[in-house]
Amino acid sequence: MTEFLTYSRPITLVVDDVDPVELAATAVELAGAAAREKNVEIRTHSSPGLPLVRMDRERMEQSLLNLLLNAVEACDDGGRVALTIQPAAGDGGVDFVIQDTGPGISAENLPRLFEPFFTTKVTGSGLGLANVALIVKNHGGTISVDNLPQAGACFTIHLPRASQG
Repeated sequence: MTEFLTYSRPITLVVDDVDPVELAATAVELAGAAAREKNVEIRTHSSPGLPLVRMDRERMEQSLLNLLLNAVEACDDGGRVALTIQPAAGDGGVDFVIQDTGPGISAENLPRLFEPFFTTKVTGSGLGLANVALIVKNHGGTISVDNLPQAGACFTIHLPRASQG
């Protein structure tokens, strides 16, 4: 129900300048129990000197957590999830890159992942990734997904720099 309300109501962002590394650390901590339960390791790497990002901390934390939990769920026992926080090429923003060692996403499902009510899960609402995409868009950012050559999926959230001038 919460996911439906998030998707159906206009989003009001409560923005502040946020350290992207701190945000990522909180999301990883929240995903930790699910990862331990599946014996999946979550590794993080961040580039030094990242700029602050103007964002709604709670909503972006929710978005990163959603992606991390999906990545953990995609992995087999002993799998790995990597979260990299790095400078974005071109606009001085930040990219959050989440990669997993799961099977990847089928070619027919890849273009539909961010559509509302699309799900491949038996108990899924189909709104988790749609909400992530909506939240990222409302921050002036983008989200993309690709399969990795060696198997697994890679989601990238791009957010612009906090102050543009």
